[in-house]
Amino acid sequence: ETLQPMAERYAAAGIASFSIDYFLTSSERHGWPKNVQDVACAVRQIKAHAADLKVNVDRMAIGGTSAGGHLASLVGLMGAQNAVLDRECGDAGSYDHRVGLVVDYFGATDLTLMAQPGAGERPQAAMMLGTSFEEDEALWNLASPVHHVSGDDPAFVIAHGTEDVAMPIEHSEVLYESLQDAGVESWFVRVEGAGHSFHGQPIFNDQARCVIDPVLRDHLLGELAP
Repeated sequence: ETLQPMAERYAAAGIASFSIDYFLTSSERHGWPKNVQDVACAVRQIKAHAADLKVNVDRMAIGGTSAGGHLASLVGLMGAQNAVLDRECGDAGSYDHRVGLVVDYFGATDLTLMAQPGAGERPQAAMMLGTSFEEDEALWNLASPVHHVSGDDPAFVIAHGTEDVAMPIEHSEVLYESLQDAGVESWFVRVEGAGHSFHGQPIFNDQARCVIDPVLRDHLLGELAP
């Protein structure tokens, strides 16, 4: 519901938005890797039906908040031939999940940070992966966007609140640093005073939009931008 006003605003500017449902983690089931596969498959389906949807597949972005930001970053950074994302996807089998821009609102980027001494009790990653860091360090790295950064990645816009205790801003800092080191076009907005899930609070989200909106217009509309 908090994303609906954003979608309506972008639609008025000529940018179509799609809401993606993905497999959720619970105490009875771990989400990985079906959650990220669902997101990648959704991108492929949009491409497969672009003519009916009246969208330009050459100008696509993916974004999300919190867990959605984590998955959006993974889909953006994992290559087109990534084995994790290679699964049946209906009639979109011949399409890839590549996009030109990722918008990450306060998503996890390095799950191993949650396993460091002093990180506090953060069971989300272990629940999603179905295993602890000690039991499978390689899987924790595989599910961390920062470990997939390369020079041919799509552009990135990252927004994170400086007072976020649910997902410390360090996650966005390490991803932004890695993107910059790899020469990837990227922007990082530190939203002063904001906690987690600030996208529903205009007093904070307007700080992020000052950067995000112009980047979206440039990458998705280009010469069509007003």
